[in-house]
Amino acid sequence: MSIAQLHADFDRDFGSLNHHIVDAIPDAILLVDGDGDIALANRAAVSLFGDVDGVLVGTNILALMPDRFRAQHDRHLRQYFRQPGVRPMGMRATLWALRNDGVEFPVDILLAPARVAGAPQVLVALRDVTERHRVAEELRGQEERLRALFEENPAIFFLLDAGSRISEANRYAVDFFGRPRAALLGLDFFALVHEESHAAVNARLAEAFATPGTVVQATARLELPGHAECRLKLALRVVAAPDAAPYALVSAEDVTKSVLLSRRLSHQATHDQLTGLANRLGFEQRLEALVARDGDEDEDKAHTLCFVDLDQFKIVNDTCGHLAGDLLLQQVARVFEGATRPLDIVARLGGDEFAIVFVDCVFPVAEQRVDRMRETLDRLRFNQGEYSFGVGMSVGLVEFDGRARDWVELLKKADTACYSAKFSGRGRSHVYLEDDAMLQTRSDMRWAARIQRALDFDEFVLWAQPIVPVAPGAAPAEMIEILIRLRTDDRMLVAPNVFLPAAERYGFSSKIDDWVVAHTVRWLESLPAERRPICHINLSGLSLGDARLLDRLQELLAASPIDKHRLVFEITETAAVANLPAAVEVMNRLRGLGCRFALDDFGSGMSSFAYLTQIPVEIIKIDGAFIRNIATDPLAAMIARSVSEIAHAVGMATVAEFVESPEVLALLAGIGVDFAQGYGIAHPAPLSA
Repeated sequence: MSIAQLHADFDRDFGSLNHHIVDAIPDAILLVDGDGDIALANRAAVSLFGDVDGVLVGTNILALMPDRFRAQHDRHLRQYFRQPGVRPMGMRATLWALRNDGVEFPVDILLAPARVAGAPQVLVALRDVTERHRVAEELRGQEERLRALFEENPAIFFLLDAGSRISEANRYAVDFFGRPRAALLGLDFFALVHEESHAAVNARLAEAFATPGTVVQATARLELPGHAECRLKLALRVVAAPDAAPYALVSAEDVTKSVLLSRRLSHQATHDQLTGLANRLGFEQRLEALVARDGDEDEDKAHTLCFVDLDQFKIVNDTCGHLAGDLLLQQVARVFEGATRPLDIVARLGGDEFAIVFVDCVFPVAEQRVDRMRETLDRLRFNQGEYSFGVGMSVGLVEFDGRARDWVELLKKADTACYSAKFSGRGRSHVYLEDDAMLQTRSDMRWAARIQRALDFDEFVLWAQPIVPVAPGAAPAEMIEILIRLRTDDRMLVAPNVFLPAAERYGFSSKIDDWVVAHTVRWLESLPAERRPICHINLSGLSLGDARLLDRLQELLAASPIDKHRLVFEITETAAVANLPAAVEVMNRLRGLGCRFALDDFGSGMSSFAYLTQIPVEIIKIDGAFIRNIATDPLAAMIARSVSEIAHAVGMATVAEFVESPEVLALLAGIGVDFAQGYGIAHPAPLSA
């Protein structure tokens, strides 16, 4: 075989090999000549463009392109063939191609120069990237939606880098802070945060960067011009990508209104709306916190707790109405505020009860401050129309230090001390003493048990003290005041002032009154009608509010044959004015049966004259504090005369208590008092059969 034949066979075999290699390539391969005609197309190209008829070779490449790309491609192709090398080859691009069914699809194109038989040609490699393009479009759509969500969301959004600088800010953030976007980008986020929130927000931001992917929340006060108070609720989430620096996505919600509302509601929950002072809840919370603080930090700090009860407040409230009472409480609150320091705790616990804690204040100084408050209230005159009222206070004081652990017990002690102050005569202070209180409490508890036994086994005894006319022969019938004694196991009798305080404290007053009335009525029934005296019977303040007792008394009296006009129920001025509507209701119901009423201890509060037209009583018993000193105190004599004259002016009789000498009895006749009772006339004695 000749050399030429060998070369021809080699060329044929090599060309066949190349053709097979090109056909095996998965990408579409086209060979394009200088006119743009396709000189060669591999199997993948035929499949890609849908050349089922085998006409792809010889077709101009422009037929494989959408119309919008043809002019540009033709220009570039011609320029390349005129000046090879001007158009860069070996570069990849993404264009759109056109199948024979008219469907466009994206392709990656790689162009490479080639020469065939000495003529320049272009080798074109194409890859269908429809799926990649679809995914890219979806991602681009998602990105646009996320960008719109970020940009148009009606909440504040920032992107912060690790140095807390703002890299992105949405439109709402731009509008909220009133700064151009360019002014926000690159700004340290903490330039927007008030100094008081720096530490807390910085700690939360550091936590977010330390735990990427978790949501960390914080509340920040803003440094916003023109806004005295502005609060944002922040949600921080750090995104850490492998090929990018981490950044924090910050979403913020303006919670200023809700914070202010919550603060206002919290204030209302712990403060008295009338006076602006702390209420019982707020006071207890602050006292508890004070006790806990000292227990943890300093046991040597001294404090004084004061429990305050206003004297005669009920008189103002019931005489002039609740609005006047509210005004008085507001004035008293201002007095207490003016006498205390910002660190002290001042509260209105309810009604006319107040509490004060002098914080970090030694006891002698606290006592001085309480005395000054009392002096201020003593000088205060509360004027309402024709009325002018004085105001006093009874105070219970408890000294405590950091060793105190039970704030509830402190309140009980202060309340007990205040009760002692009121019981001792009002208008004074009582200092809680541990030993005395323990003894008194134990004593009261023993008396409570003894009272219950006396009720169960009928161990009370009725006594009586005569009430006589000051002018002899002026009384139409005998008159006595029914008294009570308690018989002990050794047959001794206990006076009421010993056991009645315990009875009142433990709720036995109504039961004792029930016993006294029932036994008095039974005693009267045992007497002949002509010998039945007029009996004055005391009713406690607690009995005036006991509806069940009132029902029992009505039932008892309705069934009794005695003349009900001979029963005179005595109620104290203090008990009557403490709950005036209830007292008037009780009096009217019993008066409906024929009973009468006397106002006992009248004059203990001189504003009580205002009640004479409101309380349906027939008799006034002048407080013995005035009668006892009538011979030596001109003012006491003047008061007694005034009470007598006013009582007579409204058709009421008067009784002077605590008449202890013939001299006093003679003076009473001179000022017109109708009746008298006391040791100077007759001592109490057992009720005769």
